[in-house]
Amino acid sequence: FVFATALGFGQTSAPASAPAAPATAPEAKPEAKKEKSPYEEELLQKEKDYEQLIDELRKVAPKYANLQFPQPKGPEEVRDIVVTDENSALVSYLVGEKIGAIFVILPKKPGAAKDDASWLQVVKIDHEKVTALAKDFHKSLSNPLSLDYKAKGRALYDLIFAPIEPLLKDKTNIYIAPDGALFYVPFEALVDAKGKYLIDRFSITYTPSASVLAEISGRQAQTRSEAVKPRVA
Repeated sequence: FVFATALGFGQTSAPASAPAAPATAPEAKPEAKKEKSPYEEELLQKEKDYEQLIDELRKVAPKYANLQFPQPKGPEEVRDIVVTDENSALVSYLVGEKIGAIFVILPKKPGAAKDDASWLQVVKIDHEKVTALAKDFHKSLSNPLSLDYKAKGRALYDLIFAPIEPLLKDKTNIYIAPDGALFYVPFEALVDAKGKYLIDRFSITYTPSASVLAEISGRQAQTRSEAVKPRVA
């Protein structure tokens, strides 16, 4: 009971010798509004002008705008436009300052249930190790006197490709959307556990992003469709 009273538990009234003072909440001090510097104000204005310019461009030249400034597409939409045959897959990398991941989009299985999500796989990777090794591998390839490029290509392979290799065992065409330091990596030069280069196993196509690839692929499909339409005399 002593400890409970000392901590304020079980006490319904203050002792007579020490009348309780009315509780008053401390006055909250208004937070000082931080003023933006002239540089920040100018930057915000330029961002607004840039967004307005893109909006106007979408109205007057939508095809050009969609190619240069593609709006993000969901993974399912990308799959239906890009990964249309069973031999293909899209591998998109995320190498940020605090996170790393690989997104693999596979073809939809024939007869698969509507809620089947096995076509989209996500694998986490160590973003710090990937960035460091990718830079080291690029440096090694850039040096004609380097003798360790193959060993570094194998080490990088273990980090960024080995984790998804089981998903790609029956694929021959791979679309790769790199990120961060991986933009400087020729994936064809990565070396697998058997000492083979990826170029010996896959046909590799690069894209800045999955959305850009989907936009281009969708436009090409539309062009082919229009080309085969019968002309009315």
